[in-house]
Order: sequence, then C-alpha cells, then structure tokens
Amino acid sequence: MVSTKADLHAGVEADFCVSAVTGLGVEEWLEEVLSCRRVAGARLLDVDYDRYAASEAELGWVNIHANLRAEASPACVVGPLLEAIESAAPEIAHLKVFDRAASGWVKASLCANGQGPAPEGDLLADMAGEHEVVVNLRAVGDPEVLRATVMSALARLGAVEIRYANAFRPSYPRPEHRFTTAPR
Repeated sequence: MVSTKADLHAGVEADFCVSAVTGLGVEEWLEEVLSCRRVAGARLLDVDYDRYAASEAELGWVNIHANLRAEASPACVVGPLLEAIESAAPEIAHLKVFDRAASGWVKASLCANGQGPAPEGDLLADMAGEHEVVVNLRAVGDPEVLRATVMSALARLGAVEIRYANAFRPSYPRPEHRFTTAPR
C-alpha cells in the first residue's frame, strides 16, 4: 500500500509513503515497483465498505466548469476563489481550482482548511478578460449548499457562464468484481 502526500500527512501506516512535491519515498517506491519482487494482486485487501461508505456519505462533491468574464490574471482568479471557498466550507477534504486564460494558466489545490494552497502554472501571467475556470470541491456538508458557496465565490469575480455543474453525494460502493482468493 502506498500513501501519497507524505509531505502533508505524516505517520500514515503504509508500505510506502511518498510525496510528489518533495520526492520523499519516491525512489524507494520506484525501486520496489521496478524490481518486480511483489506480484500485483497477490494479496487481498480487506476493505470495510460500510466504513468507507459512511465516510464518503459525509462529503458533498461539487464540480463546476465555467466561463468567467473578468479583467484579472489567472492567479488573481484562483487565489480569491480558493480563499472564498475555504472560508465558507467548514471541512475541506480536497479543493482544486484551475483557471486558463489567453495569458496563461494557474492551478492550486489544498487538502484541508488552513493548509495553504499548492499552486502550479504561470503565477505571473498577465491580466485577461476571458477565463475558463474549473472548481472541484470535496467537503463535509450538503452538496447543494457547497454548490451555492462555489457559485457565490465565482459571481464575486465577474460575469459567470456555467458550462457544467453538478453537486452530489457519492453512492454506496458496489464493486462489480470482488476476488475471494488471491490469484496464484
């Protein structure tokens, strides 16, 4: 088992803890993968689907793709959006905001309130008038309330045209194929 984001979540029980940001554990994990010492599927995982489903059921999922008309740089769209959503969403599990304009793009994400964003892209891109914005939010709360939070934050930045939006709670996991014994 591999635990990602080891730079943010220390002390997780896993065979390997890795961080794409710092590189922590990546070399060891790749060495193991490339050595072929372990056989994929040789060990069955004991997944408690009731526990998994109960945890997922607490989360509201919001996905929004929008066109935004505002004279701003991509960084000046992403930063205020992150701040507004984070301040209104009580318990964020994951928040990702992406903005693409003619001058460049910026993506930033966070995995908990107060964590500080992890930005990528051209943070010094010039202002532009037309932006394509994508927001993915997973947070504890009612999906429709979370959607309204994201929509309100977008509307504060300029004129918004929604291309795609949905808000939901994930359904109970029902694996189609479940192994009862490990392959030999």
